[in-house]
Amino acid sequence: MESYQIKVQDGKTFREYTDEGKRIYHKSMGNDMSKLHKAVYYAVTLWGNRVINKLPSRHIRKWFYQLLGARFGENCFPCRRVEILLPKGLELGDRVAIGWFAELDARGGIAVGHDTNISSHAKLITGSHDIDDPDFKADFLPIHIGHHCWIGTGAMILQGVNIGDGAVVAAGAVVNKDVDAWTVVGGVPAKVLRKRNDKVDYKTGKPPIFY
Repeated sequence: MESYQIKVQDGKTFREYTDEGKRIYHKSMGNDMSKLHKAVYYAVTLWGNRVINKLPSRHIRKWFYQLLGARFGENCFPCRRVEILLPKGLELGDRVAIGWFAELDARGGIAVGHDTNISSHAKLITGSHDIDDPDFKADFLPIHIGHHCWIGTGAMILQGVNIGDGAVVAAGAVVNKDVDAWTVVGGVPAKVLRKRNDKVDYKTGKPPIFY
């Protein structure tokens, strides 16, 4: 049996290899469903992303995604027009704020800690392809974001990235490597800008009722 090595970072994403150097591909979390179940699930999800996420009722939107398996903490209400791909792979802690038009691709799994703010138009992408593989194979890796983080407007977090507690990602940044706790990063690709004060204990508020 091939043994697994610890994940290594190649500067663009995180990958796993066997001891023989063969790349290990990770399937979408949706692959544990039957073909019929998966077809229905995706159809309902896409319909919800087109219809339900536009409704001016944060409770209806939250209940819809919870019915599809998403786990939301206390006072966690994504704003209107947030799109979620494979909701059952999404776990949001208490008081996580998700701004308008954010895109959460949870096929590889997304976990976000409490009191974190993910701003409008941000993208969290857990899927990718191996461009050197003859079959262009897909690979899915989870994204983990700690508590009291701030993901700025239009920022993009790529697969396999872990963002430490209290970290800040500047608007428009593209993050392809881990971010240490209480660190501010920005740019394309994101680089360290400075450290952040770690003496914070604020609680993010839920969005206004029609947001």
